[in-house]
Amino acid sequence: MSAALFQQLVEESDRLPADVAAWIGDAYDSWLSGTPVEVALNLKPRPGQRKPATLIRTEYRNGALRQAWALCPGTPWQKSRALAEAIGRLPTVYRRYRAGHPPASEVNQLLCSASDCGRLPERPNQIHSICVE
Repeated sequence: MSAALFQQLVEESDRLPADVAAWIGDAYDSWLSGTPVEVALNLKPRPGQRKPATLIRTEYRNGALRQAWALCPGTPWQKSRALAEAIGRLPTVYRRYRAGHPPASEVNQLLCSASDCGRLPERPNQIHSICVE
């Protein structure tokens, strides 16, 4: 976060609830004295917790996996197995995708997008636990 953006947030904090404005004001004062912004805002993950950016990427990846799973035919378990097979074939498709050649199937397009956000689960039971709600 840039100094100008943080300053703008502080200036707009009077429109926020009092407790939120106080949190931002305290964080700004702490940041001005040299504390990293994520620590000042109390956004730094504790040991064993994921960073917010990682959580966002994981949610995007899982959303794309769910969309691809929904496009697969069959029962929920058959869908999970079919998606695992598609993920097993994905490295070649993904290399072409990264080289500018869009995948032909919608499932592969979604899997390539998901792969941009992190490692994909490969086993049907992993996929099933993400996609079945």
